[in-house]
Amino acid sequence: FVGGLMLLAIPIATVQVVVRSSAFTQLDAADEGVPHLLEHMLFKSFGNGDGDGFGRAASRLHAGYNGMTGDELVTYYVTLPSRNTAGGIALMADLMREPVFRREQLAVEQQVVKGELERNDADPSFLFSVAVNRLLWGPAFGRKHAMGNAISIMGADAERLRRHFERYYVPNNTALIVTGDVIPDSAFAHAERHLGDWPRGPDPFTTHPIPPMPPLTRNEVVTVEEPVGVVAVYLQWHGPSVGKDPEATYAADVFSDLVNQPGSSFHRRVVDSGLFQS
Repeated sequence: FVGGLMLLAIPIATVQVVVRSSAFTQLDAADEGVPHLLEHMLFKSFGNGDGDGFGRAASRLHAGYNGMTGDELVTYYVTLPSRNTAGGIALMADLMREPVFRREQLAVEQQVVKGELERNDADPSFLFSVAVNRLLWGPAFGRKHAMGNAISIMGADAERLRRHFERYYVPNNTALIVTGDVIPDSAFAHAERHLGDWPRGPDPFTTHPIPPMPPLTRNEVVTVEEPVGVVAVYLQWHGPSVGKDPEATYAADVFSDLVNQPGSSFHRRVVDSGLFQS
C-alpha cells in the first residue's frame, strides 16, 4: 500500500510491426502523404473494413494501440497484458493480411489526416521546419515530408492505397518486434504460427529503386516570420549517405550525441552562457 492505495504491477508486452516505407518511398508527387494515410486506414480496414473491427479486437485483449509514420518507417503496435501476447501477435498478423479499403471509411480518414495538416499549418515551428527542409532537399523534399499535402491526400483513392500496400507491406520488408515480459521461444512459435505462411513479395527497392538525394549546390538562407515568443535558428546540411557510407552515419549519430551532452564545450558555450535555451 502506498498512500492508502494498493499498486498492482501488471506484466505487459508490446507487439510491434515495422514496415520499411513512408516518406522516402514517395517517388511521385501524388504519393506524398499516402503512406501516412495508409497508416490511418490500415486500422480501419481490419476485418470486414467497417472501421471498428480492430478496436473491438484490441479491447478484448485489453490492449492499447497506435501507429506512427516517419521518414523511413511506418510502425503499428499494441501494448497489452503479457498473458495476451499470443493474441497480440495474432491480431497484428491479421492487420497485415488482406485489408479491406472501403470508400466511405477512406473519406473519413482523409478528413482526419487533413485536420492534422491544418493543425500543423497553425504551428510556427512546423512552418519553419518545412521552409528549411524545402531548401535542404530541393526537388526531393516530398521524400522527406511524411505528413504529405492536402491535394495528394484528398485525391488518393483505394486503388492507390492498395498499390502501396502490396508493394511495401510484404514480409521481406517488415519486422515483427515483441518486447516486454515475454518468453522468447513462445513468441517465436506464435510468430511462426500466424505469419509463417505469409508469402514473400518482390523486393520493392529492386522493382522501384530509390534514387539518390540531389546534392546541395550552394548555401541558402530562409527567414520565416511568425508571432512567436522566442527566436529559433536552424543550421542544417546533408549528412552521410546510408547507401554510400553507412559507417559514417553511425559516426554522425555519435558526434551529435556528444555535442548535445550538457558537459560538452559546445553545450556550455551556447546554452550555459545564456545565448540559447537548448
